[in-house]
Parts: sequence; C-alpha cells; structure tokens
Amino acid sequence: FFCPDCLFDPPPWQEIHLFGAYKNLLRDLLIDFKFRGNPASGHLVGALLARSMPDSFHNAPHILVPMPLSRERLQERGFNQVLELARPVIRRFSFPLATDILTRVKNTAPQSSLKGGERRANITGAFSVAPDKVAGKHIILMDDVMTTGCTLREAAKVLLAAGAASICVLI
Repeated sequence: FFCPDCLFDPPPWQEIHLFGAYKNLLRDLLIDFKFRGNPASGHLVGALLARSMPDSFHNAPHILVPMPLSRERLQERGFNQVLELARPVIRRFSFPLATDILTRVKNTAPQSSLKGGERRANITGAFSVAPDKVAGKHIILMDDVMTTGCTLREAAKVLLAAGAASICVLI
C-alpha cells in the first residue's frame, strides 16, 4: 500500500512497519501517554507494538533509533515518549538502542500545529547525525505518530546522507 504522496515522492526508507491508525483507542492511549504522562498507556502501546512486529525482526541486524526531542521539549514533557515506547520492542528483539546517533538540534514548532507545506519547512535542518556511529548500520527509526511523514523523511535523509546502510521506519 502506498499513499498518493509516496507514489510521486517515494520515502527515503526501505521498509515501514505501522502498528495502527492514529484514531479511536490508539489515539486516546497515545495522547494520554504523551501529553498527560500516563506511563500505563505508554507501556500498553509499546507492548502491543512489540507483539505486532514480525518474528523476522529477530534475525535483523538493526540498531533502534528513537526520534529525539529538542532539549526544550524534553524539559517540558519530562520524558521522550518514543524512547519509552521503544523499551518493549528492545526487550523482545534485543536491538541495540542508540540515543546518541540522531540529535534534534533545532527546537521546532509542534508539527501538529502546522499544515502540510509548513511541516516540511519547519523540520528542515532540525537533525544532526554522528556519522562515525551510523556508517554502514541498518537503522530502525522509531516515532510515535506519522501524519505527513515530514519528520521521519527528514530524519531518514540525514541518516542516509551520513552513511546508514538502510532505514526501516517503525511507528
């Protein structure tokens, strides 16, 4: 399945694993976790995500990279929700966790507050990569939500430009 935008502008990743549509109960759980800080909601979503992933990931030589927050957003929220959602995935598949490969260097406006075209401009230049830690690596780039894909596209582009061998997106 490809969205119309992806047919005309293919994403930079080689594979994507989507847990579910951002609506109904999943949306409620993510909002409860991300904005109200309810760890039980986050643990449940992370556990369900890990269980939904194919067993073939057990043999994959990937490094899991959670989408980083800016320093300001991390202080405001008190935790990186993607890192917390990643913990059950790491436990199930024993992926190395790399929180020092991709860094948010620009404090951007929340993507949810912007329209499609504004999102790409907002996120451009927002990430920095440690090339010595990414060269030749197979990366699982994980985020909590994907709407237009602009944030994931930008992060994947800088990872690939720094020498990553492949990108698999996990949402």
